[in-house]
Amino acid sequence: MNLKHYFFGRDKVGIKDAIKHHKRNQLRGDARHTVDKDVPINILVDNRYEGKLIDFSISGISFKCKEYLARKNKLTIEFTRGENEFANMLKQHGFSKVVVEVKWGTISKDKLYYHGAKLSSLNVAQKETLSRILTKKSEEKVS
Repeated sequence: MNLKHYFFGRDKVGIKDAIKHHKRNQLRGDARHTVDKDVPINILVDNRYEGKLIDFSISGISFKCKEYLARKNKLTIEFTRGENEFANMLKQHGFSKVVVEVKWGTISKDKLYYHGAKLSSLNVAQKETLSRILTKKSEEKVS
C-alpha cells in the first residue's frame, strides 16, 4: 500500500505541504526560546559588532545587529545582560565566548540585520547548560 495515497488520496498539494512541514520539523526539532524583552540579552560579535539576542534553541541563536554578517562565517559571540551574576555564571561554565557559524541573514523594516547562527563550538551537554543560563531569571541559580 502506498501511504501517500492512503492519507492524502491524490491531493498532490497536500502531499507536498506535508513533506515540507515534515522536513522543517526535522531541521528544527528543538524548542526555541524567545528572550524576555524586560531582561534583554546583548551580544558582542567578534569584539566589534553590538547586537541583541532575539531567540535561541539548543542548536542555535538568532540575533539582530546593524551590520550584515555573511553566511558560513565563524564568529565569536559574548552574551551580556548588565548583571555581574550573569557574566560570572557564563564565565564559570566556560561560556565567556562562544563560537557560532552564521547560517542566514536578512534585513528588516527597522533597517537592522537579523541573523541565524549555529552553535558550533559546544557539545550537547554544554548547549543544554548554556540554554539553562540564557533562560534563567535574575534570581535563579543554574547547576
